[in-house]
Amino acid sequence: MRSYPGIAVVRPPVNDPVLIKQYPDLCAMGLLGQQDHPAIEHSIRTVKAAGMPVGVKVFAKPTPARYLGAGVDFILVGADVALLARGGEALATGYIPASDAGPATGY
Repeated sequence: MRSYPGIAVVRPPVNDPVLIKQYPDLCAMGLLGQQDHPAIEHSIRTVKAAGMPVGVKVFAKPTPARYLGAGVDFILVGADVALLARGGEALATGYIPASDAGPATGY
């Protein structure tokens, strides 16, 4: 198994789950923008080996299956800001005439 810099597990006195957030964790490892880097799966296995529950946040559809295979206990999908934006866009379509519909150029 490969070792990645920046991965360390300290066993706290409680059994709270560890949430791996790819963006900040990968930035700390010098892997900015590599959301599907194997270091995430390595992190999942490292936390599980320490006996702690672990979860991960995902945005890309094919990614959850890989993380489930690595032993993740829970997966957060989507983001509040994305859900809010999509809901706002859906609401706005009821007020924008079809002739004006087109890609948004700004907010």
